[in-house]
Amino acid sequence: MKKFLTLTILVLMSVTAVAQYIDGVPQSLKRRGGNLYTDEGVKLNPETAMTFMDENTYSIYRKGYGHFRSAAGLSIAGAALLIPGTIFTVLAVNSYEMAGNIIYGMLAVPGLVLGTGLLVLSIPFYWSGISKLKTVVKTYNPQRLSFAPELSLGAQPSGIGMGIRF
Repeated sequence: MKKFLTLTILVLMSVTAVAQYIDGVPQSLKRRGGNLYTDEGVKLNPETAMTFMDENTYSIYRKGYGHFRSAAGLSIAGAALLIPGTIFTVLAVNSYEMAGNIIYGMLAVPGLVLGTGLLVLSIPFYWSGISKLKTVVKTYNPQRLSFAPELSLGAQPSGIGMGIRF
């Protein structure tokens, strides 16, 4: 029974792993957050994107991907420093002893300053990454008109003449 269960799990895992690969070249890309997705909903990573993007588009994608990931890392590190800094600030304010105020204050200031600095530093990286990923989507997707204007000469609904329908 254990062998059958192990074999079933192994087969299911291999089927789901194959389902994550991109077959062929996607028709268009969509951006959600800091990731690009194909029409089928498959998330791109740098290795799969390299197979169907040209060099210029791929280099923009790598920069945008890297900037967005850097922004995420900086904001996580900033929050990890800011939360204890805030806790130590509250403890310093609520401490009745002078020694407690000094110790908590010495622990609070670096956390608050560094945490806020890292959070503020992550903002330009975030926007740079998003703008580069938007550029990749605009470059890769075919340019389609949302309407097809028609010029006609002759009988129109309001008489005879030239008409534009859009």
